[in-house]
Amino acid sequence: GFLFELNLLSDVFVDSQGVYVPGALRKMYKEIYTLNDLLIAVLRLQVLGMVQTFFIDKKNNKLIISGKTEKPENYFVNLYAYLSRYFLPFQAGEVFRNIEKYPGKSIYEKLVYYLIDFIYNHTFAFKVEQIKQMERFMDLYDKQGAAEANTYLIAALKAKFVHRKMHPNLDSDTDGFIHSNFETVLKYFDIMGGKLFEIKHLSLSCDVLLRNHSQNPVLLLIKAASLLVQNPTSDLEIEQALSFFFEGIKRMKAAEPISIEDFSERIERYFEKINQYNPEFEKNLQELVEIRMISQQLAEFNASFLENYNKQYTK
Repeated sequence: GFLFELNLLSDVFVDSQGVYVPGALRKMYKEIYTLNDLLIAVLRLQVLGMVQTFFIDKKNNKLIISGKTEKPENYFVNLYAYLSRYFLPFQAGEVFRNIEKYPGKSIYEKLVYYLIDFIYNHTFAFKVEQIKQMERFMDLYDKQGAAEANTYLIAALKAKFVHRKMHPNLDSDTDGFIHSNFETVLKYFDIMGGKLFEIKHLSLSCDVLLRNHSQNPVLLLIKAASLLVQNPTSDLEIEQALSFFFEGIKRMKAAEPISIEDFSERIERYFEKINQYNPEFEKNLQELVEIRMISQQLAEFNASFLENYNKQYTK
């Protein structure tokens, strides 16, 4: 292990804001030039487990950092756990497959670059854009009605709002975002009720809601259904749909506000439907009608689930 005590008065050169960085720390994180760089590096290395604790002693003007060098696989596990807060498990697992593509001579440097790339290319961008667009959606719904809000949201989804392969769970401190009391979820399904036969849009709407309700089992199951009915062909697409399905069932059993037996029967019928699905008749009206009926059943179940949830858990 290692333990550093940096004197913030003597180790930091006030004029240039340069900072002394111990060799063991610099091997893990290259680009540290200022005190601010050092603090950012320590926070990121803590995510990976390379730094275990750090403490700013304001009284004595010291920065105390402790950590230890472990096997690379331990750092992989730590990064995977961090990514799992934002992605589904199989998506977070991409770190194991793609790490060699990142710059750096050692596995430690590559892991740091992977983390930095994730922070800047995913979390920041998603948080800013989602908050703005969902606030706009809610504002239109309140002031101009469902039709205007629906038109805006569809356009936003098609433009750049949602990427099917990624489902970050980014919390927001903005009251205008999707509320945790499920009221907005109910309102959204009410708005979309007449358009649920558009399966791709149903899938995208679930993406939107899952960003702030990643634990909602009904949304996870509806997302799984919306993907499965599109007749996925690649292993990745099937794996993605099944991940949502099994995660939803697991969450449903954990919550137990109502019985899942009724929904399980519907899922069985859904699988039968998928097995019979013929891509050549994708635009056949009867196919769309049947798909819409299934989607409406899912929406009704969602409303029932939320009603029971509110009765049981919001007394």
